[in-house]
Amino acid sequence: MPGSLDSGDKQLSAQWIRGEPGEAASVNRELLDRIEDLARNDQRDSVLTLLTGWGPADVGDLMIYLPNKHARRVYDWLPTEMASAVLAEVSLDLRSNLVEHA
Repeated sequence: MPGSLDSGDKQLSAQWIRGEPGEAASVNRELLDRIEDLARNDQRDSVLTLLTGWGPADVGDLMIYLPNKHARRVYDWLPTEMASAVLAEVSLDLRSNLVEHA
């Protein structure tokens, strides 16, 4: 079951929807903005709650659309097993970026 988080007076669903290759699905924009904001504000527990139930491929897709700084932060917060699985799903360039400051 995907995670969720209260966002003001509504609950934000944390289910990543696959878009066309190279594009984030438009329904992910609010979720992407929320995760970026949470990462910017060091809200580790909230990010991990949102990512509950996500598969490694979906987390990897998310990383593509986050600014590098925030993608690295979210990656660093992932449990070891999930972080390893995410690395197996992403491109070599993104993999290098995620582990660059580890």
